[in-house]
Amino acid sequence: MEPTDRPPSNLGSTSMDEILTIQEAAVMLKIGIRTVARLATARKLPAKKVGSQWRFSRRALLNFVEGNLVQATKPGKERTR
Repeated sequence: MEPTDRPPSNLGSTSMDEILTIQEAAVMLKIGIRTVARLATARKLPAKKVGSQWRFSRRALLNFVEGNLVQATKPGKERTR
């Protein structure tokens, strides 16, 4: 068997540990690729740059989304700071 540039995809990682490309992160977050790139560049999304490409941890993105949920208010009530 000849060595390849890519490690085997079944290297013991679970789907939660999965590393995503920018396209996969955009699909997961249901936002555009350019928006993902802009948020990653602004350090508003957890990401690492590998060469010229962004990489995202599925777990980190889920934690990010869960940590940034906006609580709904009851109709007719204004949220104050």
